[in-house]
Amino acid sequence: VVVRREIVVEQGKHELSLKMSLLGSNCVNFEISDNDDPILY
Repeated sequence: VVVRREIVVEQGKHELSLKMSLLGSNCVNFEISDNDDPILY
C-alpha cells in the first residue's frame, strides 16, 4: 500500500511539474523536481 501511494505521489509531482513548466514557471518547476526528476532540468 505504501509503495502504491508513493507511486501516486510521484505521478502527481510529475504532472504538477509539467503543468508548471507549461506555464513558464521554471523556478517553481525546479523546486518541485529538485529531488525527483533531474531529467526535467
